[in-house]
Amino acid sequence: SANNITASTDDKSYVAQLPPTTQLTGLHLQLTKDNYNFVQTGIYFGSGNNDKFTQNEDALTVSGSGAQVFLYSYSSDNVGVGINQLGDYSAGKRVKIYTGVTATGSYSISLADIANIDTINYKVYLIDKKMNDSLDMVRYKTYSFNINNADTSTWGANRFVLTIEHDAVSQYLLTSFKGLKVPAGIQLTWTTVNASNYTGFVLQKLDSKGNFNPLYTTQSTTGANSY
Repeated sequence: SANNITASTDDKSYVAQLPPTTQLTGLHLQLTKDNYNFVQTGIYFGSGNNDKFTQNEDALTVSGSGAQVFLYSYSSDNVGVGINQLGDYSAGKRVKIYTGVTATGSYSISLADIANIDTINYKVYLIDKKMNDSLDMVRYKTYSFNINNADTSTWGANRFVLTIEHDAVSQYLLTSFKGLKVPAGIQLTWTTVNASNYTGFVLQKLDSKGNFNPLYTTQSTTGANSY
């Protein structure tokens, strides 16, 4: 869940729980070898956070006994952390990612979960600098790749970067708006495209002085295009 960091080895599972006192904005990435060996790292965003490593805000990475896979991100001052609390993402973010394993082979990085990030207006990419490749993590979820421990360009801190980028094209569209006189008054209906749950609607009435006064407010809902 958004409040837990999970890791597993062949014989043990570990869960680090974050304080549930605030609603987090962020995501978890997971590096997976197989169903028994995987690890997650948490990256969170907030206007009150510092991009640099901050005691009691970030958490240094810790690996369990017998761990075979290692995954963490870096603060802006290049400290490796398992829990990385960064500033607001609205201007975009680039976060360096460390991957390491005990055995050469095939692995994957997946988006374990994401919460309260505007994925309509922002894209979340995993960039593979070695392969000159990138993946839209929200849309495709999982990136598969190979690690050769004899080749340092396939693992470590210089291969992967997570980016959050603003989509230049506005996605919010009002596609229709209709008014109908009914016995109880006026019935208004409208339809939208890509409103998700990050927008809202305010019905206003113009008074005799030329001022618009709010009458009704409703929040948009993911999956709902008609109101």
